[in-house]
Amino acid sequence: MVWVEFSIPALKTEFAAEFFVGQLEQFRNDTHDFHQALKAGAKFKDINLTSAFEQVVLKFHQAHFAGTVGVSMVLKPENHADSITLDDSFDIDESYFPDLLSGLDDIISWQN
Repeated sequence: MVWVEFSIPALKTEFAAEFFVGQLEQFRNDTHDFHQALKAGAKFKDINLTSAFEQVVLKFHQAHFAGTVGVSMVLKPENHADSITLDDSFDIDESYFPDLLSGLDDIISWQN
């Protein structure tokens, strides 16, 4: 279980979302491999992470600029058809990956 906070000038939302440990472990491994490919200048497949009830959907893909990753996200605070849906995207560079991987390791270790 994670707590998601999203804030823009017109809207602020907070909600809980669930992920399965195995799913987070696979995403962590894929994210590590993605990072290694970025550092080597190699092409890598898109990677996705979707919460258990599809409230959080993240997609990482290589952007057109070397060393840059596009992140697309969909946040849906409630799991029903009338829920507000926030759809956004942004770019990050490879420098974000060490902290991202460390954070994933922390979340995965919560089960213990």
